[in-house]
This record gives sequence, structure tokens and C-alpha cells, in this order.
Amino acid sequence: MVSGPKAYEEEKWKEIQIGNCIFEVVTYTKRCMVITIDPETAKVDKNNQPLRELSTYKNNNDGVNFGVYLVPLTSATIHHRDTIIINP
Repeated sequence: MVSGPKAYEEEKWKEIQIGNCIFEVVTYTKRCMVITIDPETAKVDKNNQPLRELSTYKNNNDGVNFGVYLVPLTSATIHHRDTIIINP
């Protein structure tokens, strides 16, 4: 878990380092329709919520943003509680 940055700030990052492993942020990830399915009934929300609400402020040309894809630039073992350094 990363604490400190504001919501959705990761979309502006260029590179992050976790311990000794460096990652390049290469693109956004798209939010899938699974969040519109009620896990207790397996029924899809007829209004496509909460995806519809997210699309009002998280939408780009490819769909609703969910997070970012990282590509490792170095090889290293990541450990719980490693320091995270963000290069915006």
C-alpha cells in the first residue's frame, strides 16, 4: 500500500522505485465491467454503476482509467515495507 499521494496521482508518475527495483509507468489500465456485477446476486447493475459514475471523471479515449501498468527496468526482490520513491 502506498500512502501519501492524492487519489489518481499515479497517472502522472513517470517512474517509481520499490526497494531496489525501478519501474517505468507505461500506460493506463482500463476498468472492466466486473465492478457492475453484484457479488451476492451475480446480476449486472442495470445502470452500469459504479462504472458510469467513474466515467464522469476518470474517462479517457480508451475507457475508464483504473490504474497504471508498470514495466520493471531492473530486476530485484521486492519486500514488504520497502521504501517507495516516485519520480513524477
